[in-house]
Amino acid sequence: YAAPGGIVGISIKDIQSEASFSMNGNRSFNPASVIKIPVMIEAYNQIEKGHLSLDTELTLEQHHKLPGSGSIQFLHNKSPFTVSRLIDLMITDSDNTATAMLIEKLGMYRINATMKRVGLRKTVLRDWTMLNKLPGRHNTTTPEDMLIVMEKMYHGTLISKSASDQMLTVMK
Repeated sequence: YAAPGGIVGISIKDIQSEASFSMNGNRSFNPASVIKIPVMIEAYNQIEKGHLSLDTELTLEQHHKLPGSGSIQFLHNKSPFTVSRLIDLMITDSDNTATAMLIEKLGMYRINATMKRVGLRKTVLRDWTMLNKLPGRHNTTTPEDMLIVMEKMYHGTLISKSASDQMLTVMK
């Protein structure tokens, strides 16, 4: 469906009845801040594997500071943040700087590898700034891909039951 000024895509599913609806569900879109969900998933993946802790401290540097959503872009360089706090800021405040700090720590390659491993076909992180709009250079996802991760998270099968529960708590 093409609306004035854009194309709409949606995928929804009733978890209880399994009834679903999708319109342009497999069409790739620039996800904007929705790409923060795969970043969070990879953070919990690395925590689950013991490569990272919620208490791991990261330091804010000038190159992390991104315009747009979030307030930590205005703080002093060298400000410390735990991974837990950065995840919370990234999801609840849509903080772009928190996202940049996490992407740098986690690695875009690892985020993309995990998205493939959990069954996402068209979700790709290409631009850690989330600002690039050029075709082939921006991040992509589909409504169906995001439905897959939300459903797995709900059922406790995304990374692990514990990780799924923690991610849902952050998102609530």
